[in-house]
Amino acid sequence: MRIEERIQPAIAFMPELASLNMGSMNFGLFPILERFTEFRHPWERDYLENSRDLVFRNTFKDVEYALRSCAGNGTRFEFECYDLGHLYNLAHFLDRGLVQRPLFVQSVFGILGGISTHPEDVVHMRRTADRLFGRDYRWSVLGAGRKQLPIAALAAAMGGNVRVGLEDSLWIGPGELATSNAVQVPPGRLSKVWAWKSRHPPMHVRPCRSRAAIRSPSRIETASGRLSTLRSARNTFSCFMAGKIGRSKELALSPLRP
Repeated sequence: MRIEERIQPAIAFMPELASLNMGSMNFGLFPILERFTEFRHPWERDYLENSRDLVFRNTFKDVEYALRSCAGNGTRFEFECYDLGHLYNLAHFLDRGLVQRPLFVQSVFGILGGISTHPEDVVHMRRTADRLFGRDYRWSVLGAGRKQLPIAALAAAMGGNVRVGLEDSLWIGPGELATSNAVQVPPGRLSKVWAWKSRHPPMHVRPCRSRAAIRSPSRIETASGRLSTLRSARNTFSCFMAGKIGRSKELALSPLRP
């Protein structure tokens, strides 16, 4: 699908937040075929097998087209970085003035073709982002598959944001399928991991605080109509749902750190 087609939903619906991948990459899902032999739908096996020859295209031209196309609709971007070079790509667009601070950087770990899930990889991504962007960015992580919760726990201990949901992992435990996005966030298992690894107790944060943290323009009014005073809020641990829980919204965790 061409970038002109891929960007149409963001242009038409002007969402508060949209994902933007910061580089092309191989995107290998075929190792799943070594673990599972039976599938519910006939298309699943072919879909996984075809990922041996899949290049997830996000060229500099594509990214620039997306940024310019959505420049006037108030959409903030979740910059998805699957490898170290993607951080440098984002820095390139920042230097050119095509993206604005504070950046919302989503580091993705565990996809074959991108960076792996070793703790040193997580630390290296964070350290590089700190060097490139300073303090004026929000760092979030997601771990693919069974590494989802270990990566979440490590990010929590490092003062980062956490994303979980069925888009990233279908499991809630060994051999146990997650029944919804909700079971992967408080009061589910993630809350226990967070309490164990972090010095700060988890809590829900209103969406207005998450919006203020990334300065989503004209979208930070509270339910009572008052403008949020949390424009400079930091360390809001966002758990953006892959689907709908009740109504479409994002949940967040916060360590309440100043």
